[in-house]
Amino acid sequence: MPAKSFNNHSPDSRTTTMFIVQLTDLHVVEPGTLGHNGTDNTKYVAHALSRVGALEPKPRAVVLTGDLADHGSVAEYAALRAMLDEIDVPAYLALGNHDNRANFLEVFGNEPYMAQRGAFVQYRVNLGDLDLLVLDTLQEGKIAGHFCDERLAWLADDLAAHRDRPTLVALHHPPIDGLSQLEFFEKGGDWYHALLDTLGTHDNIIGIMAGHTHRSASTTTQGIPLLVGPAACGYQAHMSLDWTRLDVTLAFEAPTMYLHRYADARITSHLIPASAEFSTLRPPYAEHLEKLVDSMQAPDVNLSQGVLK
Repeated sequence: MPAKSFNNHSPDSRTTTMFIVQLTDLHVVEPGTLGHNGTDNTKYVAHALSRVGALEPKPRAVVLTGDLADHGSVAEYAALRAMLDEIDVPAYLALGNHDNRANFLEVFGNEPYMAQRGAFVQYRVNLGDLDLLVLDTLQEGKIAGHFCDERLAWLADDLAAHRDRPTLVALHHPPIDGLSQLEFFEKGGDWYHALLDTLGTHDNIIGIMAGHTHRSASTTTQGIPLLVGPAACGYQAHMSLDWTRLDVTLAFEAPTMYLHRYADARITSHLIPASAEFSTLRPPYAEHLEKLVDSMQAPDVNLSQGVLK
């Protein structure tokens, strides 16, 4: 049975094969320091990006889908910029709940693809036979995603102007429920409905890339594949199947990435290790899970300032 095509191009149409790497939840820290999870996140990310730079054939792009920095500091973004400068692969970045928009733009705001971003970090990049569309779901100081009327209007205008372009969307927060028990704390979880309604009116959207959950997952929404990547910083969240309560175990694993292959009007995604040099023999960090629960239940806590989430 032939694979399903997710846009208005015939499965018989032939396009140039391209590979796009997705890394998410990097939580980069300043060199020589540890992240809020007690590990050297930057070391994990450096290994992952080194693997990206060595891939053959060379990827068309590496897309980083949010939580780029652990505390959202200028120094952390500068550390990430230095690592990206070491690889010969174009990088495109989205913001997550750990990020700080102003500090990010201080380091990355002069990138050519940022020229048409508007007030938020939203932009489109022509990769050849495929466009990348990056959306901004950051609501600073909050864990949950947000997509306001201004961002929605920008999206509607952009999609209307590019109806004939196969488009792969990248954002941080998965625009769907049922993927993470963090939803127990993410109030206002209907933020994504208007976003999906807008995307769903366009048949040239071939997929959505997201992060946030620290665990890989896949589903479809509005008939569009949704691919949620695991964390590149090394710690993943194992979720219980009992969705009536919060039950999360943190595990330290080798950094992992998605390798998306676009050809013949469809996308095929492979989950592959980003480094063979890390073992999973890390001790459990139960105290960090307790900190997670306590911090998220505290009133008016600023969740962008290094509190585990």
